[in-house]
Amino acid sequence: MKPKDIKISCDEAAAGSMPGIADCGRLSYAIFQTAKHHRALAGDLLRPLNLCPGQEILLMRLCDKAQQTQTQLLECLKVEPSTVTKAVQRLQAQGLVKRVPSATDGRSHLIQLTDEGRELKKRIVKMWSELDRITSENLTPDEYQTLCNLLEKVSANVATRGESHS
Repeated sequence: MKPKDIKISCDEAAAGSMPGIADCGRLSYAIFQTAKHHRALAGDLLRPLNLCPGQEILLMRLCDKAQQTQTQLLECLKVEPSTVTKAVQRLQAQGLVKRVPSATDGRSHLIQLTDEGRELKKRIVKMWSELDRITSENLTPDEYQTLCNLLEKVSANVATRGESHS
């Protein structure tokens, strides 16, 4: 069913939990709500690790590749430069990453995990497994796989459009 086939009146939307905008963008509203709740849950699960949502992704990228420039992190995380700068500064202040001068480019620095940062990997993986479990607890294995496949398609649609409009 495409958006034009879904009709929700303003009265129906007001009576339920969806605002009137859901009439012309039910899927977008569902994604917005899901992302908001998912990020809040991730924040709750990350709090014992003294991390904020997104910082664990940066740390796991550094686990995958031992050292990267901020530009490399920016490119793989697909976020604004200031977001990476702020995250690196916070993680550095916590002793989880360090900046070292690049041996090949005197103008840039490489971001590396510290031993303390590497020690967080198992706890981050456990946290993500718990987040995934909670997120999918009412889904069958087939529904889980279908949802993952559909969300990957939607993500690709949005990412491609976003790049052409930047």
